[in-house]
Amino acid sequence: MNARLCPLLLLSASACATANAANTPPQHAAAKATAQAPRFEVDGSLVELAATCRPAELPQANALDDDCDGAVDGQPATGATVTLAFPRAAALRIVLQGPDGVRTVDASCPEAASVCTARVTAEALPSGRHELRVESVASADARPTSVAVSKSGEGEVRTYLAELTQPGETRALGTLVRE
Repeated sequence: MNARLCPLLLLSASACATANAANTPPQHAAAKATAQAPRFEVDGSLVELAATCRPAELPQANALDDDCDGAVDGQPATGATVTLAFPRAAALRIVLQGPDGVRTVDASCPEAASVCTARVTAEALPSGRHELRVESVASADARPTSVAVSKSGEGEVRTYLAELTQPGETRALGTLVRE
């Protein structure tokens, strides 16, 4: 049965699904059954940074692959991992919104450090699409700031820059997808 006729003939959904499955070539059916690996889809407004590593560097908590070993901050990625870094003085909130609701992502801001970092892995999330964004907290002393966003997985690291120029500004960083 031609799948395009289903809406016209007002067939039941199960009849159309059966017709569509019968007309699907075997290679496409197998591709549909295979779930994609978790991934991070970077927001198009972020600017990709050129190579941020040098083989002789030591890993530091800055959301970069300092020593070119495919690990951000000395921690190997497990699947799709996003690491963020921003100045300690910046008043920012990192938010993850997904099918399970909205939550704030905790950042590590050691007392002696000038940079705060946060790390999110897709494997730690329930299935679905999870929007990652950063919010500049509106305050009298708020200043423009930048957030380094490193996407890592499978031995590759790509780093992007998100700039927040206004108090109270929200920037989309991307979407973690786990199917």
